[in-house]
Amino acid sequence: MFAAFALRSFTGFGAALVAVTGLALFLDYRQVVIPLLAILSIFNTGFILLRSGRHAVMREALLLVAGALPGLALGLTFYTLGNEQTLRVALGVLIVILGSWLAYRGGWTERRTFSSKLAPLSGLAAGLTSGTFGISGPPLVVYLSGRGLNKDQFRATLMVFFIIADVLRLGYYSSRGQISVDLWLVGASLYPLSLLGTYIGERLHARSGERQYRRLVGATLAVLGLVIAVKAWLALTTGA
Repeated sequence: MFAAFALRSFTGFGAALVAVTGLALFLDYRQVVIPLLAILSIFNTGFILLRSGRHAVMREALLLVAGALPGLALGLTFYTLGNEQTLRVALGVLIVILGSWLAYRGGWTERRTFSSKLAPLSGLAAGLTSGTFGISGPPLVVYLSGRGLNKDQFRATLMVFFIIADVLRLGYYSSRGQISVDLWLVGASLYPLSLLGTYIGERLHARSGERQYRRLVGATLAVLGLVIAVKAWLALTTGA
């Protein structure tokens, strides 16, 4: 949990995949892990926004959220179609390519390469990947990397998107009876460790240079894509 939220605090994304990898070994994935992450994410994201929310580009964040709402509904529908693990392999390979390109390029703030008209489309893609795979960060990272944002604006804008999405998810889980007193107690026990990770990630973010930060974001995206692809491939080949 410490590593997951340190990563998100530094880069703006990646907590879900890291946390799920560890927690799913001990807890039920659908009934416990996913709603638990929503609870922890809201409080840790709120901590970051209290400190640096002034950097968020609200128009970008809200356009992304607007696109994500129908995308999430479509993603949940696509989840029932085809072989999920095969789709995860393809998604992982695509993320590796995009992350490697960002890490190599390392200079997304030099000019705006994407129009703001693409924000709803990027949000739609984030909703689709979230509903289908449980992963929303990559389409947002690629879009915002082409919007001429500095590292503080980039991260804070992602945080605004995630906290709105987490509140909506928490409401959905509550309506299904998945948020219990026991779950809140588990969240409370893990919160200090996750908050420490958030604080450390915040400090690292403040000390990083623009170009170094951009390259690390791209590299992180590539590594996460590789993890997604390898895990899905192993599930396909072993039948796990």
